[in-house]
Amino acid sequence: MIVALEGRYRWIRPLAEADVPTLKAWEQDPEIAYFCGRKFPDGEEAGGWWQALQRDRHRTGFAIVSQDGALIGDLELEHIAWRAGRAEIRISIGDKRYWDRGIGTAALREGLEVAFAELACERVYLRVTEDNARALHVYRKLGFRKTGVLPPSDRLPGSPSLFLMEIDRARYYGKSCNADSAASGSTAAR
Repeated sequence: MIVALEGRYRWIRPLAEADVPTLKAWEQDPEIAYFCGRKFPDGEEAGGWWQALQRDRHRTGFAIVSQDGALIGDLELEHIAWRAGRAEIRISIGDKRYWDRGIGTAALREGLEVAFAELACERVYLRVTEDNARALHVYRKLGFRKTGVLPPSDRLPGSPSLFLMEIDRARYYGKSCNADSAASGSTAAR
């Protein structure tokens, strides 16, 4: 699904097909694959992933860009449950030169704004490995709360547990924005 951002966001823009080879290349980095998971299973063509993203009304993708507009990561809203008002958010800064600069935090804030103001979500959740201290710090700073733990998978021996975290609209706007932002958002077509 494509969400028009109309130039209102500084750190995210709609994902473009030209971005996909770079996203796939970043997955070759073991650290990125470990912390962010893999969106392209081995052997899957990137074009198939792109086409599926465009057709799926329950997910949308955004490019994260640097101050000069260069692609440095991506953000997805997935498993959008329109009636329940929930979505999962996933973020990855693939260009490690931009780690620890605050851009991921700013992009995540903008992704939450899209979820709450544009898509009318009431709740956004995420999954994060228990040992991803950098991400946990950001999520807590933005107001996410741990709601559960998924134990390590038997499929991947030695994998860490996953924390489930969520934030609701009221907590988000009370924590990092003023209430006027919530009222000014539009609702995307479903």
